[in-house]
Amino acid sequence: MLFGRRNLEDFHGRERPGQIGGMNMNSKFKLAIVSGLAFTVVCAVLVMARQAGPGAAGAPARPQGPCDIYAAAGTPCVAAHSTTRALYASYNGPLYQVMRQSDGKTLDIGVVQPTASPVPDAGGYADAAAQDAFCANTYCWISILYDQSGKGNHLRQAPRGGFSGPAMGGFNNVPLADMAPITIMGHKAYGVFIVPGMGLRWNDAKGTAVDDQAQGQYWVIDGHHYNSGCCFDYGNAETDSRDDGDGTMETTYYGNATAWYRGPAPGPWIMTDQENNLVGCVNESPNDKYCGNPYFQIAIGAF
Repeated sequence: MLFGRRNLEDFHGRERPGQIGGMNMNSKFKLAIVSGLAFTVVCAVLVMARQAGPGAAGAPARPQGPCDIYAAAGTPCVAAHSTTRALYASYNGPLYQVMRQSDGKTLDIGVVQPTASPVPDAGGYADAAAQDAFCANTYCWISILYDQSGKGNHLRQAPRGGFSGPAMGGFNNVPLADMAPITIMGHKAYGVFIVPGMGLRWNDAKGTAVDDQAQGQYWVIDGHHYNSGCCFDYGNAETDSRDDGDGTMETTYYGNATAWYRGPAPGPWIMTDQENNLVGCVNESPNDKYCGNPYFQIAIGAF
């Protein structure tokens, strides 16, 4: 999701459509999204939460989200990102921002509100229709991926790091907004489609884990999209967009890179990227390779 070191990294493109989920953290890094190939994220979280309020008269209540569950367990989300749905039952703010190519204008995409008729609908999913109308007959990019946790850890275009990105000033490119259509709760929404050279990041993260503090990371991705590049990550990374040495980041990784640890060939494998090393999938058990579903959840804790 992802990419930086000890900051908030979200996606670094070497994969494709998926959903990012969550992280519970007590570490202080950055949040970032980095790219290699192409990948799609639906939702992601570094974990904090609230409860849902009642909907409009007669409308069903919105169910608990992942961050409500984490909060109830005493490990609240400290970063919660999704372009497809609210990760809290009570969240009614923007999910992401799109920027239109034709005139440079931007629009925040929020969540659909609950309705009682003609069909009871709890809402809470992204208002894809607003994006479609705003971006009609032109292109739109995702310019901000909002943090729903209240910590302000919003992901934006990743600045130049140890390697120069393809955008002006060495920045990473930002994702096209309509490249990963999905259906959620029976409704259309868009995930985040990452290709090489794309990245979202936030180097001034608040509330995230630092040093060896405990944290958890949760995300949902498309298991069919990956590559062998380094590295498609979501998680905690350095705050200077640089490689600050071995073990200076803690993110989750998905792909089939073979430069470090790996599982049974041909992959892909779920591992952790800890800077200059991918860790995990080192046992001989075939259960270490998990890619049985086209979309699946990744949850890693106790880094």
